[in-house]
Amino acid sequence: ETIEDAVRREVEEEAGVKVGHVQYVSCQPWPMPSSLMIGCLAVAVSTEIRVDKNEIEDARWFTREQIEKSGEHKTAVEKNIKSDEEEENEEQVEEAG
Repeated sequence: ETIEDAVRREVEEEAGVKVGHVQYVSCQPWPMPSSLMIGCLAVAVSTEIRVDKNEIEDARWFTREQIEKSGEHKTAVEKNIKSDEEEENEEQVEEAG
């Protein structure tokens, strides 16, 4: 199973949300022995959340603005916004060329 496939499977199993495109962002060691936390960005293809209470406690949608205002996870949001801006610029260059 690839990382991308695992993200799709886990998000659907735990939150009931179907995911399409998945992009790896970064990873870091996890406090549990021999574990790695992997961060990804994903595109949801469904929006209804159905939490599996045996897996997770809660799942909610937040806008970028809400996350930016919270001050938490600012680096991840900044990277995501920068990535989106770079992609838009590339599309504009392709259209102009």
